[in-house]
Amino acid sequence: MKDKIRDLLESNILLRPFLWASFIYFGEHNLRYKRKVAKEEKPISQLERSRLNLIDAWNEVKGEETLRLNYNLNADSIVIDVGGFEGNWAAEIHARYNASVLVFEPYMPFYNKIESRFSHNPKIEVYPFGLGSKDTNMTFYGGGDRSSVFKMTDIPLDDDQGTEVKIMDIAGIIQSREFKSINLIKLNIEGGEFELLERLIEKKLIYLFENLQIQFHDIDAESGDRMRSIQQELAKTHALTYQYEFIWENWKRTP
Repeated sequence: MKDKIRDLLESNILLRPFLWASFIYFGEHNLRYKRKVAKEEKPISQLERSRLNLIDAWNEVKGEETLRLNYNLNADSIVIDVGGFEGNWAAEIHARYNASVLVFEPYMPFYNKIESRFSHNPKIEVYPFGLGSKDTNMTFYGGGDRSSVFKMTDIPLDDDQGTEVKIMDIAGIIQSREFKSINLIKLNIEGGEFELLERLIEKKLIYLFENLQIQFHDIDAESGDRMRSIQQELAKTHALTYQYEFIWENWKRTP
């Protein structure tokens, strides 16, 4: 499927902004892609070529197995996983560090699997809603690791009509739990990261997070500018430790 999306990216100019948002949604799957032979590649923009090169670079350092998992955590650490999917990242973080993990997954087929998987582990809490900038309901289109609140007509979906899911204000959740510090938050929520991060910055809660592992998504023409604006705000309280643009990046709180 990822090869099909890549072919669509290279051949359909009008759909590229929407298809790229799906192409970069890797869920908890490893990022392993084979470069096409140069003579078979169709002309694509310099920006898209740069992004494909970033994927190669990410694969080269085995980012899924290294950068996304290597943190200074222990049994007292608190980790938040926003966009739990199948729970693989949460499981690995907990297995490595015995950290407490809060998983937020609004799509019930995914939530049910994660909840069942961790039901006997008191240090992994699973919640049947997502986190965002406000309390609301959204339509979610299920398609495995292509699931999104953005419906893309060229990509097969398990749930073509969409399902209403619940989103809760992250500021309210954090304040209700009275967290003093959160060691790590992972964000992979198909474009919802923009509003969520803006909310944390607005409410001056961003400094509570020691590390922010973020996957930004290029969902529209404003995504790049919006991402850079958020990064400028993050730089006031955090320092970038790695960055593969629109793949994964991490920000660590400065003293």
